[in-house]
Amino acid sequence: MLLMIASGCTSGNEPGEIIPNDRVDIVLDGATRSAAENLKSFYVDFTTDAIGHVDSDSDISGKNVVVSPLSASMVLAMVANGVEGDISKEIANYLGVADVEAVNSLANILLKELPKADNQTDLSLANSIWVNRPYELTSEFASRMMSEYLADLRNEDFSGDNARAVKNINKWCSDNTGGMITNMIEKLSPSSLALLLNTLYFKGIWKDKAFLVENTEKMSFHGAGGTKDVDMMFSYHTDRKYASDDSFDAFYLDFGNSAFSFMVVLPKETLSLTDANRLLTAAEFTKLEEEAVKCRLAVYLPRFKVETGLDVSDVLASVKLPDIKDNLSFDMFEPACEGVVLFRQSARLEIDENGAKAASVSTGEIKITSPEIVPGETYTVKVDRPFYFFLKEKSTGACLLSGRIADL
Repeated sequence: MLLMIASGCTSGNEPGEIIPNDRVDIVLDGATRSAAENLKSFYVDFTTDAIGHVDSDSDISGKNVVVSPLSASMVLAMVANGVEGDISKEIANYLGVADVEAVNSLANILLKELPKADNQTDLSLANSIWVNRPYELTSEFASRMMSEYLADLRNEDFSGDNARAVKNINKWCSDNTGGMITNMIEKLSPSSLALLLNTLYFKGIWKDKAFLVENTEKMSFHGAGGTKDVDMMFSYHTDRKYASDDSFDAFYLDFGNSAFSFMVVLPKETLSLTDANRLLTAAEFTKLEEEAVKCRLAVYLPRFKVETGLDVSDVLASVKLPDIKDNLSFDMFEPACEGVVLFRQSARLEIDENGAKAASVSTGEIKITSPEIVPGETYTVKVDRPFYFFLKEKSTGACLLSGRIADL
């Protein structure tokens, strides 16, 4: 069981050292409001899709999983702006929106407004596109990425051992995740056209110092791999939103001025991991949100750290976007070219008595499909075995002579 819940009375709150600014709703218009509402289903679906993918792998089934749906949606949306129409629509459908235009506008608002929502919380979102030097983005796509996604556009040389490019990209990731994710890229393929990146960093303190170190004790945690003693934090009874049905208990722990919260969804003890993941649909999640009421709730929550690296392309291909791993037409480049996009994500979360620290890096690596020949790159071919030949005129393709040389 993830944690234990107790209800009852007492205890006051201790004020934080920084007086929080008032929580205010981020203003959205009709289209962006609709996109934001629709993306809520994607956030749940992406989470359970990722967990389901992990549990389908016998080597890692039942392991901890942490992902960033927001970070993933940013990279997916950026890619959707630069691919052929049918695939763009498929990505939009997976995100749950009618088209990517509303997501573009929403992304711009989130990038600007989320960091200002709570002055007791450090939050940053950043996008960048690293283009392999032989290639160029179209001016239209580059302009859209800079204006809507505030993307930092950079050119790097991916040829050779590309140690410099790898170092620069990893430094950018580290700088934008508070040093939590420092080695996102191990190497780059010379056949890569570009790398699209989103980073997310969050550091929040519990509202009213909900958890005190002196209240933390060793207690049992009944995990998938057996029962272990863990550092279990405790928060006294206070007003919190809480919901419960036949499958789950759910409650909120607020940060700072309550603009951000940590929602815990706890499966009932009788549910297996597989059944719980199947039952936690977007509709069930919405039901828990709508049915949550404020009551006096005490909480036991384990102190923990978790980190996950995930091949998101496999997740997408196995559930909702089977065509994403096929040969795609990218009109974001000048000239347009064909290739594949490989999505990856690394995410990390730390929970303790002070609050939460979290970071994520999502990547979309666009690669030329085989044969992987890069314009301007240097290659060597040795004709030292039987070969075919075709003597042709270029403009018409007329073949004057052809054959095979088997021995010399």
